[in-house]
Amino acid sequence: GWPTSEKNNESRNRRFNCRLLVKPPDDKDETIEEKQQRVSQYETMQICALLQDSIDKSEADRFEGEIQQILFCLARRIPPNERVQGTPVEQFTTKLDTSGKIIDIDNSGLTLEYTHSINKDLIGGSYVDLVNFSDVTRVTNHLQDTLREGHSTSAIYRVKQRGDPSFIKVQTKSKFFLDTDNTRPEGSFIMATHSII
Repeated sequence: GWPTSEKNNESRNRRFNCRLLVKPPDDKDETIEEKQQRVSQYETMQICALLQDSIDKSEADRFEGEIQQILFCLARRIPPNERVQGTPVEQFTTKLDTSGKIIDIDNSGLTLEYTHSINKDLIGGSYVDLVNFSDVTRVTNHLQDTLREGHSTSAIYRVKQRGDPSFIKVQTKSKFFLDTDNTRPEGSFIMATHSII
């Protein structure tokens, strides 16, 4: 929230970066099930917000002298030359079957540093195979919790980087989509968003 003191007008401005879901142009012809199956694409945006007192003094009588405030928001795409410093959290999304096999992957939220090892080549493999041996139980429990509860957030764990002996620390938020009427070709699945910590 913003402070109500009029002394500090600078504190009534906010600027932050966030990732927003990109809606595909053909979205309106898709069913809900088709939308849920799509691996989401995200765009990093910068949001600028300004909280300002209403400039319409004629409205003051209607609101019994209370100062009305207006929130102005402006969103802009972050240009490529600003993205490295403007992306606070790198993320990738996987679509997993109920056994943990990777059906699809979206790495558009990653920098080149990670896309060499986190890419479409992983499709068909088990997600758990990417996890550091000592963290496998943690990730397996997370996937089981997701299947049982419908959603889950994991503890932080380590993922291997292909061709590199180092690991990256990841936290995963997953949601389970149950195919109750057998209309999805791949059946029930898990959508998992992995944030690099």
